[in-house]
Amino acid sequence: MMTLSFAVRASTLPLSPNLQAVLLAKILMYEKKFKKSDQISVYVINAPLVAEAFSRLIGETNGHINIKLVKSGKNMPDERYDLVYFNDIRLLAEAKKYATEHRSVLVTGKKRLVEKGVTLGTSAEKGRPQFYLNLTSSFSVDLDWEPKVLKIVGTFR
Repeated sequence: MMTLSFAVRASTLPLSPNLQAVLLAKILMYEKKFKKSDQISVYVINAPLVAEAFSRLIGETNGHINIKLVKSGKNMPDERYDLVYFNDIRLLAEAKKYATEHRSVLVTGKKRLVEKGVTLGTSAEKGRPQFYLNLTSSFSVDLDWEPKVLKIVGTFR
């Protein structure tokens, strides 16, 4: 009898679209600009389930940022959005340029994109949800996080 064994990598895994949207909406409550704002707009690139999940949060303010508008598409938007969600590394250079020009926050469901310059991301490690924050990107769009956030997120520069 032959026995097969599989090595399980201790890597990051994506969270469900619903959990990503909820967690991102919750952690952004700990950033001063987003906490005060009542007009948060979200643009989602090539992730219809994530767009649906953010859409379900419209008008819900119980511990979340106050999302007023969610749109989606296949490319970077022409107009300004507060948050831009994407998972495609091929869009990274264009997304970083967009974020700088529009003072927008880039968010993702992939840790490696946060390592490369996306502002905020989620994933799961060892079955537990995790947050990641790129400090350089965060400072470049003038985010001001409450100190307790820096204790619970993995940070990159």
